[in-house]
Amino acid sequence: MRLVDAALGPPEAGSLGEKIGELWAELLADPGDLGVRMVLADALTAAGDPQGEFIALQLADDAAPNLAARSAATRLLAANIGSWARGIPGDVSGEWVFRRGFLSEVTLHLEELERATLEAPAWRTVDTLTIDRARGYGALLDRMPLLERLSVRGGAPGPGGPWPSVRVLAQGWEAGLPDLSLFPNLELWICALPKVIHVGKALARVYRFAAKARLTALALCVGPHEVDHAVGEGEGVDELPPFGRAPITQLRVLEAFLQRRAMNGLPHLLRISHGPCDLRGHGWVVELDDKNRPEARLDWAGGESWEYALLGPLLAALQRAGVWHAEIHRGQLDDAFVGLIEDLGIPGIWVTVDGAPVDLGAPPYKSRTNS
Repeated sequence: MRLVDAALGPPEAGSLGEKIGELWAELLADPGDLGVRMVLADALTAAGDPQGEFIALQLADDAAPNLAARSAATRLLAANIGSWARGIPGDVSGEWVFRRGFLSEVTLHLEELERATLEAPAWRTVDTLTIDRARGYGALLDRMPLLERLSVRGGAPGPGGPWPSVRVLAQGWEAGLPDLSLFPNLELWICALPKVIHVGKALARVYRFAAKARLTALALCVGPHEVDHAVGEGEGVDELPPFGRAPITQLRVLEAFLQRRAMNGLPHLLRISHGPCDLRGHGWVVELDDKNRPEARLDWAGGESWEYALLGPLLAALQRAGVWHAEIHRGQLDDAFVGLIEDLGIPGIWVTVDGAPVDLGAPPYKSRTNS
């Protein structure tokens, strides 16, 4: 990463130029101040700078969704994205996201991290960062006062920190447990379970850490390539297709969570997904809320057809783990999806799809709660 001074924008002349310079300085000092962003947008527009109109359009769309404003902002961004995020390497079409007028989300790979301009002002407004196959990025994190969500596939951050603004951290098992001295305000830890080590041993460490850190939520990623190592031998396992073993691993994760729910400080919210360890989740994302009685929410986050077919075994696993209600949010799945759920025939769990009950042959909700 390079240490260079980057210009904030084109030179301005006269009192308007001085005002714009002062507003840029205010924004860099407090990049989250939306009031300063709006005043800067007005000043840039008055100076004939299209970035002013872009900032105003995105702020307006953020305050009240506006398709026309969004479309106009998209056109302006396409024509100017390189100059508005100088010093930030990467795929500008797919891995940079602007929100509220400024760069918000960035994905960096190893070779891009080495080309990054460390002092580029655009880093100041980034709140979501994904780093792939890299290490020694601590100095870069120091330049991001608004960073809330960090996903790391790689080694240690190296010198730098702490980063109290980070609330969500996603990382692979090889990175080890998060260092709470570097992430003192961590609320959600997203962790990929290990490939070879027995899943029970890993979970013991995970849950101890979650309790110690007083996390609000915990997310565990069970990749299909990890299942064979984690499940081992067991009744019914050999008869399942390779990807069908994943719900058994999820069941063990759920059971381990429920067994430890009395642990002081353990988060009530658990998210489990099948896909890669990232900020968005993949396949069926399961959120288990054990605050009162164990309930689950399942969201379809998109993925391969085999992940879609895991719903039946997954519901059965939830039922065996003691979950009494599963609320399914089908996302983009069509109406035929409800019929497929009805054909599953899994008794003992109350299922609703987008709020509507589905008959799986289970007793009615009232009789379950009164028994």
